[in-house]
Amino acid sequence: TPFGVMLVVAGLAGFGGGNFASSMSNITYFYPQREKGWALGLNAAGGNLGAAGAQLVVPVVITIGAGVTLQLPLAGWIWVPLILVAIVGAALRMDNLSHARADFAASVAAFREPHLWVLSLLYLGTFGSFIGFAGVFPKLIADQFPEYSQIHLGSIALSLAFLGALCGSLARPFG
Repeated sequence: TPFGVMLVVAGLAGFGGGNFASSMSNITYFYPQREKGWALGLNAAGGNLGAAGAQLVVPVVITIGAGVTLQLPLAGWIWVPLILVAIVGAALRMDNLSHARADFAASVAAFREPHLWVLSLLYLGTFGSFIGFAGVFPKLIADQFPEYSQIHLGSIALSLAFLGALCGSLARPFG
């Protein structure tokens, strides 16, 4: 894959991160203070389930697709219909915050708050680590525990690696 294409794909991936971040910030308008932590945890768990879902579903699609065609790089296109449904749902149903307004001055003032930078670095490290560890977990299992690295369902060999991201995602609301 040419480097320019990778840059474009990486830039487009930022839209997903921005969408996730905006969903987290909108939680404050829907829940009272005492319930915000649980609501944020549930929303984050839902967002993190994507790593586990991809590790479970994509190998199945590749295996099935390999029987039909050898165009394995096209396996990622399985997400396009779901993305389109999400886009339509968001366009039709997500304009429901009539009292929420962006306060640019408050946002700029937040940059002067040292805790913002500490928490941002902490979140960058922890969330980045989660994504990184979830991505490398299949390789770790295959290298260190080859006898336990897969379960076979017919002609499909599923990696058990999705369990790491799944457990991490499901535990997140309790943190």
